[in-house]
Amino acid sequence: MAIRKHRWLWLISLVGATSLFIYFLSRRSPAVSLEAEERIQFGMTEDEVLMILKAPPGDYRTRTVLYGGLHRSPEFLHPHDFHDPSPVVEREPLRMETWTTDYGEMKVWFDLNGRVAGKGFNDPAVSVGWLGDKVESILVKFGLKKPRMWCLN
Repeated sequence: MAIRKHRWLWLISLVGATSLFIYFLSRRSPAVSLEAEERIQFGMTEDEVLMILKAPPGDYRTRTVLYGGLHRSPEFLHPHDFHDPSPVVEREPLRMETWTTDYGEMKVWFDLNGRVAGKGFNDPAVSVGWLGDKVESILVKFGLKKPRMWCLN
């Protein structure tokens, strides 16, 4: 009788673990990276951008990741879109969409025609992922990975 009870608990646990694994495996996370930013070209449609990033705009972080501090300057088709001090009324209004992940944040600006007019990618300023940090420290300890180099000025 007790053996049957343990078999059911084991089976339920196995089904639950498999379901969680399939859920996380099938969960679509955007392909946000510096390489993806380079593939996004000025004048592309929003659908073309979605094909590159593989997910709609949104916040896909699974842990505490903060973006801020020093960022790379975004690139714009027309420099005056972002940097010119002329009144906003004279400039074409841009709509910004953001894809935020554990590994990077992509911002893409679209013009009135829905075409790419600006883009920018940034690495996280702070990432608090204790499990990832532990795994990385073990890999460094065994010489399987080089340690991160931090440079603060």
